[in-house]
Amino acid sequence: MPAEYREAILKLLAQGMRWSGTLRLTRSLSQYCETSHSPAGRISGLKRLRGPKFAILCYHRVGSGGVPFYSNLDPGVFEAQIRYLRRAYRIVSLDDLCRELDAGGPPGQAVAITFDDGYRDLYTTAFPILRRYGVPATVYLTASTIETGEIAWYDRIFAIAMFSQASALELDGNSPRRFTLSSQESRLHAATEIVNALRGYQNGDRIAACAALEKNADLPGSAWELKNRMLTWTQIREMQESGISFGAHTMSHPVVSQLAYSERQRELGDSKWLLENRLQRPVEHFAFPFGSPSDIDSESCVLMPGYGYRSAASTVWGVNTPSTPRYLLRRIGGDEPNLSLFALRLCWLFLNEQKGPESLQTLQREIELKAKTSADYERGDRDSAVEVQRA
Repeated sequence: MPAEYREAILKLLAQGMRWSGTLRLTRSLSQYCETSHSPAGRISGLKRLRGPKFAILCYHRVGSGGVPFYSNLDPGVFEAQIRYLRRAYRIVSLDDLCRELDAGGPPGQAVAITFDDGYRDLYTTAFPILRRYGVPATVYLTASTIETGEIAWYDRIFAIAMFSQASALELDGNSPRRFTLSSQESRLHAATEIVNALRGYQNGDRIAACAALEKNADLPGSAWELKNRMLTWTQIREMQESGISFGAHTMSHPVVSQLAYSERQRELGDSKWLLENRLQRPVEHFAFPFGSPSDIDSESCVLMPGYGYRSAASTVWGVNTPSTPRYLLRRIGGDEPNLSLFALRLCWLFLNEQKGPESLQTLQREIELKAKTSADYERGDRDSAVEVQRA
């Protein structure tokens, strides 16, 4: 069955469940039970739920048109989502979420709201809605884009594809590729494919490839004006005074798994320092750019406490429980325009037992091994120091 047909059927199912009251009953069930699965991965029954579950919603912007070209969420839809979340769930700040995860409770379900990057329509459109309903949220800021006012490299790739007067874009690298720009759809497709390809480049190679693309793009000067797309420090401070919190999203939005050791300090450490210096508040939460398991390296996760972070968020789909690694929190996308489908997917997420993809489980094992090795070395250093003192 084609994907668009499956989506249409799912929407009809979600609307029927919502208006018949079945969704409300299922949501009530998910507060006490979760599915159990057979070794083959099939649902085999229900089991009693013990402990809390937290969903973290991930947004990029509220609005449509322009940067970021890949994200469109109608403000009316976002406000409807906020009204629904206030009725159906407890909404918590990221600080409270981490505190309750550490404490192992209270039992039940809660939702936290986050935004990545720091686009200006968060201030003009999302912030008034959040303030009207008294809802907390965390915005992960890409520090250099706020400091300079310039959009990040992946947004520039989308702008290049949308505005270029050339008939095609060529991406150099180990596997050179050519992307035609014959229509609006082909331009969006080209930008998406180029960004996905560049995520696999070493950081220095990615920077060079972006510069080459921009140099050869044949861009009209008037259309290439991309200023005033990001939050300003003044807007951020006003939001902060009204209860919005801010976390770090690196300096320049690289793929963290592709960073050299010397680059990691700038992206993870210096971004935190800059935000704390500008905001005069501790910055304790981090979000990995892009956020899939392949974009995250175990070394960075192990080093997070040393950088002074309390948590780090991925974009791996799922809920969080006390057993979830604090530096590999899961998030779900909030950009669903159909409110019934938004409600159904959130309900199913809470009801379903979460195991995660094999790539995530492999990453978690690597993190546990490196953390244990690091702890063993520290313990060995302390023991050596004690022996020296005794001698």
